[in-house]
Amino acid sequence: MGVNNQGKDVEEETQLRLLRLKSMEVMIENQASMDDILSYIEIIYRNTDVLEEKLTSLLVLSANGSDDAFSLLVDFLDIFIERKLGGINPNNEEQQIILQILFSLGDSGNAALAMPALSQIEIYDYSNSINRTAKLAMENYQ
Repeated sequence: MGVNNQGKDVEEETQLRLLRLKSMEVMIENQASMDDILSYIEIIYRNTDVLEEKLTSLLVLSANGSDDAFSLLVDFLDIFIERKLGGINPNNEEQQIILQILFSLGDSGNAALAMPALSQIEIYDYSNSINRTAKLAMENYQ
C-alpha cells in the first residue's frame, strides 16, 4: 500500500512514508526472506529522495539474505561506480548510501557476489571512509 499509492497532499505522503518505514523495520526485525518483497524494496530505493528510506531499504536487502537481494545491492553499488567513472563524486548523502551498501555486502555471507563488488572500490579513488569500509567488508571473507 505504501509503495503503490501516492499521497494526495504532504500529510498523506508523510503517512505513506511512515508506513513504508515501519513495514521495512518489521522486515528487518524478522529477517524477511520472501523473494516477493524484493520488487517493492527496489521501487522504494529507486523512487525515494528520503535518505532514511534509502538506507532502510538497503538494510532490508541485507536482512533478506537471498542472492537476488545481494544482486540488487551490487546493482545499486554499480550505479555509483559508473558515476565515479564519469567523473561524478558522491555527495554526503550518497556516501552514506555507499557505506551502507558496503556494510550490507560485507554482512551478506555471500562471497561470490560480494567480493568482486567490494574489490572494485579501491580502484576508483573514493574517500578514506568508503575505502576503509570496503576493506573491512572484504575481511569478512578472508
